Amino acid sequence: MYIQLNIETKFEINSLADLAGFKKIMEQLKMKINKSKLARDLGVDRRTIENI
Repeated sequence: MYIQLNIETKFEINSLADLAGFKKIMEQLKMKINKSKLARDLGVDRRTIENI
């Protein structure tokens, strides 16, 4: 069996605009993010992260 994964290995989130790409990566890897920590790091409300 041969599996090829095209995964961006370096991904930095500096703003809310970066979350769309990050969300795609997390969905592909079936991972969940810590929305509260991410919201604290970005200085936004946790519910803002949930809605992106």
